[in-house]
Amino acid sequence: MKKTLAGLMIISFSLALAVPNVFSDENKPGFAGFGFRAGMTLSSIQGGDYGSQLKAGMTLGGFLNYRINDRFSLQGELLFTQRGEKTSGSDAYGNYKTWLTMNYLELPILAKYSFGSSRLDYYALAGPYFAFKLGGNYGSEYYGQTYESEVDSHYKGFDMGLKVGGGVGIPLSPSQLQIALIAGIGFLPVTDCVSYRYTHFFLAMMIGLFFSLNR
Repeated sequence: MKKTLAGLMIISFSLALAVPNVFSDENKPGFAGFGFRAGMTLSSIQGGDYGSQLKAGMTLGGFLNYRINDRFSLQGELLFTQRGEKTSGSDAYGNYKTWLTMNYLELPILAKYSFGSSRLDYYALAGPYFAFKLGGNYGSEYYGQTYESEVDSHYKGFDMGLKVGGGVGIPLSPSQLQIALIAGIGFLPVTDCVSYRYTHFFLAMMIGLFFSLNR
């Protein structure tokens, strides 16, 4: 996982440096800037009458912003993100709990609408995401004994869905501090189970820095 995280940050940074600063007028179309963000995810798996508890994870990566006009822009992101679930309960033999963590390389393509003032730049985000499974693990604790294993081919290697959310940007020369809350839902089944259709649901609370290419 450490190699994956390091590679993700290198790719994000390289993409940001590769964008030419060719637009100096902030009202012209063009690349507006780049940034990095990290945060926490809360996710579960839903399907039919089944619904698990929210499980905490992490997300981090980088993004590029392409301005359309002074309000609208497109934002492409490259993220390492974790999703999963947890359950717990008890029976005549005692307590039990299970947990699932799945690691993804995620590519969201989001439409961004900005509003507010120069002091507080509010914005809304919405758009599809495409996620590629990097691996993960499954664990359970039954009656005092713990079992863990890596996820297998039973869990599908690709997911796509919709993200919506919003946030606020706070000027911090020479960058902007961004705080965002994003919700997402998967459109594709998480597993190859034919009896039920289980999909991801998740929230992401993120904080990051945006660097404008306008000087």
